Amino acid sequence: MFLERRRFETQVEINKTIEASDGTVVQSAGEQRIAEWLTAHGIAYRYDAKFRIIAEFQIRPDFYLPELDVYIEYWGLDTPQYKMSMYRKQMLYQQEGKRVISVHPRDLSALNALLTAKLRLFGFAPRPTTS
Repeated sequence: MFLERRRFETQVEINKTIEASDGTVVQSAGEQRIAEWLTAHGIAYRYDAKFRIIAEFQIRPDFYLPELDVYIEYWGLDTPQYKMSMYRKQMLYQQEGKRVISVHPRDLSALNALLTAKLRLFGFAPRPTTS
């Protein structure tokens, strides 16, 4: 189990090749879009925080917003193994009463509307624009 976990951790680090404007290195263009949106809206986040323990499981949330206590998961793959992992992770979040926003590739075209609406439910107020 330890070696399997270690291989997974190594693969995750290898897959981080895309840099967001704030210097965070992410795994996909979808995660980059989310990181850019959070930065543009002045929302502090932790990306891929290791070993956050939920129940007896260790998970790595894609994004954690400490000021809002909200998790954002980008579900970017469509393989059977990935989907099984996704459902298990979603169940863990639900069992622990965690606040999670799921983003799928189909959501990227309306990312601003999606994240604004969902985060408002958790206390986010967009910055007022100055004219």
